[in-house]
Amino acid sequence: MISQRDFQVLSNLVRRDVSSRFKGSFFGIGWALLTPLLTLSVFTLMFGSVFGVKWAAAGANQNHSVGFFALALFCGLMFFNFYAEVLSKSTGAILNNATFVKKIVFPIEILPAVVTGSAMVQLGISLAVLLVFTLIITGSLSLYILLAPLTIVPFVLLVQGIAWVLASLGVYFRDISQMIGPVLTASMFLSPMFTPRTSMPEWLRPWVVLNPLTVPIENFRAVVLMDTLPSWWALAAYFCVALIVALLGRLFFEKTRGGFADVI
Repeated sequence: MISQRDFQVLSNLVRRDVSSRFKGSFFGIGWALLTPLLTLSVFTLMFGSVFGVKWAAAGANQNHSVGFFALALFCGLMFFNFYAEVLSKSTGAILNNATFVKKIVFPIEILPAVVTGSAMVQLGISLAVLLVFTLIITGSLSLYILLAPLTIVPFVLLVQGIAWVLASLGVYFRDISQMIGPVLTASMFLSPMFTPRTSMPEWLRPWVVLNPLTVPIENFRAVVLMDTLPSWWALAAYFCVALIVALLGRLFFEKTRGGFADVI
């Protein structure tokens, strides 16, 4: 359990990380809003208009419109961008903060959490953008949106567990950071980000289910766009897995942290 003092340190570091990311740029933190909008526009133009990709899923009232495709795609992009940012940055969470690591009283376990917290800021902004455009395109917001946190919280928990592991491995195995790119590419295309799982080949679906992005993306779309309840058994199973990954990730970090100062 994080103490109030450690939480304050974590909050300050997240705030510093977010502000430093946009420091000196013309639009400043406005890029946190512009980036998802530009990404959404490009993907919608290419897949929805140029290639004519349509979203065909049960319960999608407007599944043949480019606007609905954009919303469905953006739901997936939200989760993937968060996942990609945390995984790519967590490998350097300890290496890039050697000064903190060598301070005896500093709680270094919060350094990977800073990466996650910073990514959550962007996730929150993207969520706000999605809700606004959902209201504009569909004309209403489903009450099931109130269940959206049930799809987001376990996902963040699982990713945090992975972040602790990668932060530790990044200290001892510097090549780990080079492996993240291919892993993220595979994760993106082996997920229901561009098309529903039901539209994928039969042989591919079991592998897609194993992707940590699949359950949160599908159930988030269900409550936000499809106006349906999420799959409770899938969320329950995912939460259990996320909790185990988070606990094992933290345990792995604690077991390996003793040699950080010597290696760095």
